[in-house]
Amino acid sequence: MLLVEFTGMLAMTWWSASMIFYIQNELDVPVTELQTVSSNATSVVVFGSIFLNIVMGVIYDTIGRKAPIVIFLAITSMAFSSFPFLKNEKEFYLAAVFLIALPIINTNPFVADLIQKESYGIGNMLRSNSINLSNLTAYVLLMLNASYPDLFCNDFIYLCLTAMLLSVTSLVVVGMKDVVKEEQQRTERISVKYVLKQSYELISTEPIILLGIAGSVIQICTKIIGNGTTTLAIQYYFSQ
Repeated sequence: MLLVEFTGMLAMTWWSASMIFYIQNELDVPVTELQTVSSNATSVVVFGSIFLNIVMGVIYDTIGRKAPIVIFLAITSMAFSSFPFLKNEKEFYLAAVFLIALPIINTNPFVADLIQKESYGIGNMLRSNSINLSNLTAYVLLMLNASYPDLFCNDFIYLCLTAMLLSVTSLVVVGMKDVVKEEQQRTERISVKYVLKQSYELISTEPIILLGIAGSVIQICTKIIGNGTTTLAIQYYFSQ
């Protein structure tokens, strides 16, 4: 499951960090429109993921996590495989629609018992480090892309990430355990009405949860805006 965390975050970080360079070099978007195009594509992914996350809790409690993760990984693989062949902004936006599933992969409830039964603390530590390592790997790829564009071109990296996503999908199909393990648990969780009622009661009795949700949204938006602004600043500096 650490591979799911690592690969999903690696794909997401690479896409967001390299986006401005990609749309300028591969799609010939003018410099004056780079921020607009990147912001529009990011908004599609972020706000689409927000709305999808609303129903994901019900889906996890109803059918478990394995099936949604496999579906989302397959959709993300299809989206990443399309990037070497995109020709214009409209196609880029369409590909972004299929990337809505990617943040969902990274926010799946990977409880620590799937990673380290003996210690939840160690399990969470391993999960956090896999995410940190994926971020580091993405920025190393970005550096290689800038330093050796002929060898580490965008098309090559996107196809490699597609292969990684497909490999992880196969591993999940074969080896992932699910939350809904027993028929009794499945029967207890199968009622969507029951799950929605429980969710409503939780939010109504613990309204601070809404602050947590809002904080997560703000964190994601701030990170994306910061990445885009930093990239534009670096690009402007080297163009002088």
